[in-house]
Amino acid sequence: VASSDKKRSDPIEMDGNTFQLEYGDYSPLMKRIADNLKLASDNAADATQKSMLLEYCKSFTQGSIHAHKEGSRYWIRDVGPTVESY
Repeated sequence: VASSDKKRSDPIEMDGNTFQLEYGDYSPLMKRIADNLKLASDNAADATQKSMLLEYCKSFTQGSIHAHKEGSRYWIRDVGPTVESY
């Protein structure tokens, strides 16, 4: 899983098979992205944008799909984004 944190999940059992997820793909790049999202959040136009950036930062640091979805939820709540929308 792409993330700046390098770790392994607890063993997961499915259909009689056991496996683990390994986090840390593209770790150096994901760290740079997460660090810059954190810096960008300090200059966000409002609380919604700040929350969106911090959730994406968490996603890229931890490899969290949940955090990425939360960031997207904030994105679609942003009224009249300047550049892009879903």
